[in-house]
Amino acid sequence: VLDVGMLRPGSLRFFAEQGVDLGVLGAEPETLLESMEDFTGADAFGGALLWDLPNYLEEPDLVALGAWLEQRLAPGAPVYLALATRTPYAARPRHYEIVDAGHLRVAADPTVGDREVIISGPKLDRLWAAFEVDRSFLLRNGSQEYVWRRV
Repeated sequence: VLDVGMLRPGSLRFFAEQGVDLGVLGAEPETLLESMEDFTGADAFGGALLWDLPNYLEEPDLVALGAWLEQRLAPGAPVYLALATRTPYAARPRHYEIVDAGHLRVAADPTVGDREVIISGPKLDRLWAAFEVDRSFLLRNGSQEYVWRRV
C-alpha cells in the first residue's frame, strides 16, 4: 500500500499489524512534485491512500499525481481519497490516523480556512484517465469519499 501524505504512527502500526508492506510518500501539497521525483519505492503497489491531499493541489499537480500513480499502481489497484464538497474548508490537509479497522482519527487541527476551490469527482475523472470510480460515499462532514481503481 502506498500512503501519500503525512503518515501518522497509528497508521503505520495498523498496517504493520496487518502484515501490509507500506510505501510512504511523505509530502505536503507544496512539496509533492519534488517528493514524487525523489521517491524510490516499488512500482507495483496494490493500493494507495491520498486522504484529502487532492483538495489542496492545483490542476497541473493533480495531473502529475495521476500520471505518477498510474506508473506505480498495479492494474485494478484501489485509490482512496476524500474530496471537499462545500467551502470553505480546512486551510491545510488533515492528517488522518487509522485507529483500527473501523475508525479514523483526525490528527491535525481541522480549523476551517479560506479554501474555496472544489475539485469535483467528474473533474478528477477527466484528469485521471487511467482511473475510474469504483465507489463513492457522501459523508455528513461535507466530504465525498471515493475509491478509484487503476484501469
